[in-house]
Amino acid sequence: MEMAAESAFVIGRRTQQIALAAARPSRADQRELALMVREKHEAFSEAATAAGVSTIMIGEQMSKLALSQMLSASASMMSVMTSLTPAQYATRQSKLLSDTAANSTGAMSRLLDSSAKATRRIMKPVGKRVKQNVRRLAKP
Repeated sequence: MEMAAESAFVIGRRTQQIALAAARPSRADQRELALMVREKHEAFSEAATAAGVSTIMIGEQMSKLALSQMLSASASMMSVMTSLTPAQYATRQSKLLSDTAANSTGAMSRLLDSSAKATRRIMKPVGKRVKQNVRRLAKP
């Protein structure tokens, strides 16, 4: 929310500068416009890199979780299939289902946490530029 308010300030200030300088932009106005283009390029390039790295990290995590789930389920299914009595079969099948549900919930929680961290990493370069602009543009 903080970045949204700060971004609104920066956009408003720059829009005002552009409107006032539309007919005859000064050197300072031209520098500000050039800076605006450069920092957008830098921020979004850094954000794209963070998105790529985060995607790879989450993909790796998903692969590990899937393998873990498959191995766990395979062992439990073998246990169910080797049951000697109907009661043993029912008990083992119940355990298979409850373990699968618990493992899936834990895996989903870890993936959601990773997604939130990835979002923060992706937004960090943009937020950094916004804060710098607020400090610079707020000066009289």
